[in-house]
Amino acid sequence: MEHTAASYLFDPQRRLRLYTRYGMGVKPLADNVRHQLLGS
Repeated sequence: MEHTAASYLFDPQRRLRLYTRYGMGVKPLADNVRHQLLGS
C-alpha cells in the first residue's frame, strides 16, 4: 500500500487556493504561497 500526503491552502471564504503534493520542494511551495498572498 502506498500513502500520499498533500497540503491545502484555503482563503478566508474557505475556497481552495493551493494544493501541493508531498515532495514538491521548498522553493516552489514558497513561490506558490507568496503568489497567493500577494496576488501577483
